[in-house]
Amino acid sequence: MKGILNILLVCLIAVVLIVPIGIGVLTAMSDSNDGVGGSSQNEEVNVGVSLSETEIGCNIGAIKALTATTATESDSYIFQWNSSDKNVATVKRDAESDKSGIITATGEGTAVITVNVIDKSKFKIVDSATCTVTVVDSNIQFSASEVVISLDKSNSVTITAKAPDNGEITWSSEDESVATVEGGVITAHKTGSVYIVAKSGGVEGRILVKVYASVFTLEKTKGVAVGESASIAVDGSIAEGSVWTSSDDRIATVDQNGVVTGVKSGMVTIKATSSIDDLTSTCVVIVKSGSTEAFELATGKKADAAADYGNWYYLLESPVVTTDGIPSMDNGVITANITYVGTSGANFFYLRYQPDDLGDVIYKVTLYIYSETDNAHIQINGKDTYCAAGLNRIESEFTSSAPKDINPYQLKFRSTGLFYVVPVFEEISRIEKMVLSEATHTLNTTTNNSFTLTATVPGTETPEIEWVSSNEKVATVDGGVVTAVGEGTSIITATCGNFSATCIVVVEGETSIEGVELKSGNKSAASNSPGEWFYLTDGKSKVLSTPVLDEDGNIHMNIINIDTDAKKYVYLRYMPEDAGTYKVTVTIDFGGADGSTVDITGGNVTSAVTQTLKNGENTFEFEFTTSSGSPFQMKFYAVGGYVVNVSFSEV
Repeated sequence: MKGILNILLVCLIAVVLIVPIGIGVLTAMSDSNDGVGGSSQNEEVNVGVSLSETEIGCNIGAIKALTATTATESDSYIFQWNSSDKNVATVKRDAESDKSGIITATGEGTAVITVNVIDKSKFKIVDSATCTVTVVDSNIQFSASEVVISLDKSNSVTITAKAPDNGEITWSSEDESVATVEGGVITAHKTGSVYIVAKSGGVEGRILVKVYASVFTLEKTKGVAVGESASIAVDGSIAEGSVWTSSDDRIATVDQNGVVTGVKSGMVTIKATSSIDDLTSTCVVIVKSGSTEAFELATGKKADAAADYGNWYYLLESPVVTTDGIPSMDNGVITANITYVGTSGANFFYLRYQPDDLGDVIYKVTLYIYSETDNAHIQINGKDTYCAAGLNRIESEFTSSAPKDINPYQLKFRSTGLFYVVPVFEEISRIEKMVLSEATHTLNTTTNNSFTLTATVPGTETPEIEWVSSNEKVATVDGGVVTAVGEGTSIITATCGNFSATCIVVVEGETSIEGVELKSGNKSAASNSPGEWFYLTDGKSKVLSTPVLDEDGNIHMNIINIDTDAKKYVYLRYMPEDAGTYKVTVTIDFGGADGSTVDITGGNVTSAVTQTLKNGENTFEFEFTTSSGSPFQMKFYAVGGYVVNVSFSEV
């Protein structure tokens, strides 16, 4: 017990001795951390900062400069600028000195601009100053938007200004060495640029004055034929020795007298630069290709342009789309003055062109477009392009298709304005292949039971063709003459050496197939409508007509194109009415090339994903378990005729 008391006594003595020491240490630490570098928090450091203005009144859009000065100078000072309300006024440090802040009035109201002086050696703000900026939504209105003075004509111009409250105007020049102003009379003293300022109360306006030795402008556009020359008109006086240049001498050249000569079809920008004060002006020269008379374009859809190769067509996509006159072509130059297009839907203006009759020719296409509209929106073969006002030069490649493929070159205009278009097609290479006179054809077994196919083979005037029908129960072929035998689809193949081509022949019965036409829909549509079949043609994949479901549950479908390049195909989709696992039997009567495939996916299909089809009847069995949002799906990879029957029986 005595030992325990001794221990407690020692502990008590330690507490009595240690606590005062600890308090002292904490107090010392508090004192040392009370300010940066050991200074007291209450230490007042004033470097005497002030601003060039403490109150500013201006209009929305005005730009003002504030300058900070200090009573004491130090290399360790940094000037930080802030605005209390950036919706009223913004401020940023001047690029040349952080002692200057550039204020931009952005909206009506009041904002406080603050400059903080930071001593980087102490990492703290040592002083600050403020300026109150009041922004009003009113303008001083000038009688001109810009003033240009040509010293060879007169050195003075008179302008007027009107304040919002009709108050008295005070005039000043930001650089009197260039021009002075008195009562609105501007007097130029030398070439250069200067802002003239008009103030009234708390509002001011600025107008730019440009002073040149001599002022001139070129005409906006000039047309010239290949091999011909013409002078570009000049409004005003151009100093002797001024320099003329062409943006592309391969299209048009220009001499030092402003005479331009056409070299080949296209457009160029001709620029004249004054020899005295670097004043420039430009003219877009449109070089025409030949000597044919101008004519109006025909109007037509894709199919019309595709079937009439070598000729341009236009189309007003709906009655609301209008043009000023009918678009025309003059020696390779298309002129279209579009007065209205819509903002969405089928409401645009089109130009279309099929460059050749065989197809599979790769072209380098150079489009020269002169637009009077800035940021004009044009789709070129589906790709969005935005053209600046003036000359635009756009290069791309285009692979033509045979006319019956209905895929001509296309420009879709989504903006209004006057447009001149010079299209230049240069053949890069030709993909040599056999071309049949038709890619698809429909027959029946009675009134329209035969037709004749012809084949064009590169480099052969009288080719020897071997003709084969994929399904002679549907159609036979002899020397290109195709004859209907029975209902269905057959692929007619023509072969000559290493060349081959096909035509899909659909033979209809004496009466059309009766049944329900399938709706077009994606996975979501099929999932949301159980018990109903849907089809989908993706990309440029096509069916001859809407697939039909007959009363026996057979889906009749003829695929005439598969977009293999874009990996887009044709689909059939179905969601069983009741959830569960099913034994599925698929029978496909196929008229097409052996070895074609179909993918079967969706839910939980326990069979192989890909099934290979032979010409004739094909049967597959597997299990399918329903899954929300993932209907039963068949993805077809080949052209041809299909009669599809799918039965579901619960397991």
